[in-house]
Amino acid sequence: MNENPNVGGVPRVTPDPRLAARIARSLSDVMGAIHTYEFQSTLLEGIDNEASRLFSSIAMDEMRHYRMLSMLVRALGGTPGANARVSTPRIDLSEDASCRALPVVRRFLAADMRDEVAAISEYRSIAESTADPAVRTIMEEILSDEQRHYRALSDLLGRV
Repeated sequence: MNENPNVGGVPRVTPDPRLAARIARSLSDVMGAIHTYEFQSTLLEGIDNEASRLFSSIAMDEMRHYRMLSMLVRALGGTPGANARVSTPRIDLSEDASCRALPVVRRFLAADMRDEVAAISEYRSIAESTADPAVRTIMEEILSDEQRHYRALSDLLGRV
C-alpha cells in the first residue's frame, strides 16, 4: 500500500469485493437519511428553527458520508449506487403550526435516533472487521459523526 492514502479522492485500499458490496448496501440507507433530514429541516423551518438547523446540518454530513462511502466502494472494486425508497409522511402544519410541531419533532427525533443507532452499529462492525487501515480510518470518521448526530438528536429531544 502506498503511503498516500488518497489519490484523486479515491482512497488507496486493498481491493475487497465482498467488503465493497457490504458498504454499497449502506448507500441506500445514507441516501434515505439525506432525504429524511432535509425533509424534516424544510418542514420545521420557521416553526422550530433549532430542530430545522440540526436536521439540515446532519443532512449535509450524510451527503459527505455518501461521497466518502461511494469512493470507498469504488476503491475496493465495487460499483457504488443507491436504491433509496423514501416516503414522506403527510403532516399538515399549516394551521396553528406551533402547537402541532412539538409532537411531530418528538416523533422525528425518536425515529432518527433509532436510525443513528443502526448506522453506528453497522459502521462499527465494518471498522472492526477490516484489516485495511485506510478503510478503518474512513469508517471510524463516519462512525464518529454518527455518534455526534445521536448525541445532538438526544439533546434536542431532551429539550422539546
